[in-house]
Amino acid sequence: MNNEAGPGTPEYSNIWRRLGAFAIDVLVIGGVGAIAGYFLFDQFVQLGGWGRVVGFALALVYFGFLNSSVGNGQTLGKRALGIKVVDANASTLPPGKSILRFLPLGIPWILNGASFPQEMLMSPMMYVLSLAIFGLGFGLIYLFFFNRPTRQSLDDLVVDSFVVRSGTVGPISAPPLRRVHVVVVMVLVLSSASLPLFAKRLISQQPFAGLMDSVNAVYTEPVVAHAIVSKGWSTSGGVKTTYLQVVANIRERRTDDRELARGLATKVLAADPSSRTLDVVQVVLVYGYDIGIASASRTFAHDFKPGE
Repeated sequence: MNNEAGPGTPEYSNIWRRLGAFAIDVLVIGGVGAIAGYFLFDQFVQLGGWGRVVGFALALVYFGFLNSSVGNGQTLGKRALGIKVVDANASTLPPGKSILRFLPLGIPWILNGASFPQEMLMSPMMYVLSLAIFGLGFGLIYLFFFNRPTRQSLDDLVVDSFVVRSGTVGPISAPPLRRVHVVVVMVLVLSSASLPLFAKRLISQQPFAGLMDSVNAVYTEPVVAHAIVSKGWSTSGGVKTTYLQVVANIRERRTDDRELARGLATKVLAADPSSRTLDVVQVVLVYGYDIGIASASRTFAHDFKPGE
């Protein structure tokens, strides 16, 4: 059977081929990041949140160049599943356009889950980050699933590109983006801008206000690069145990340092006296890196009774 489409009737890639290709590409680029992390573990740890810049750069080179004329419009995943990125003439993109195409995908991908300084999260920059992560991210996902038949999302719309089956010839005549899709994307973007306002109101109320005080107390320890504090409970054998957990990413190889952990536990109890009524304070010391495309860490959990 001849799968090649004629001029003006492109065979757009279906959603499963694109997802499958992306999954393969994530494994490939993740493997590259893991190998780099094996040899540069300590260096990546010292970069802290800035390590995401390394991951972004590696992903940008991989997707930006292989999806262009340099790679015949095909990453390894796309090549394996027989699809490619082309323009309206079914020609591959120049590297510059392909790099621009990657940005709407790469920015929310790399920023999502990144560790940001507390002062940044409390500044107007929080609105920019929310737009970049949630506005771009949700808009990208929505169009990918619902903008049929082309499946053009924000990345493709920016440079007027298409993902088609290999062998498709041009020119490609695509229907215009429907107004309903434009409205939905605008709503998603505007909604993302309001998330920081909601977050600020939330953390000003209990129990979140107490948790934020505890987080700020942990950050007074110079060795701590990033911290998360949470409260919860667990049940074992019908016995309920309440706990406060501190997860602290540290800049030194001291995950087994119980005195460091005890000091952090003391700080959070002093910042939030209500935590003294809990059964256990657990301090998890983490020495590791996260560059967005790969991560690795060494952890050690220290348990204390609030009365210790």
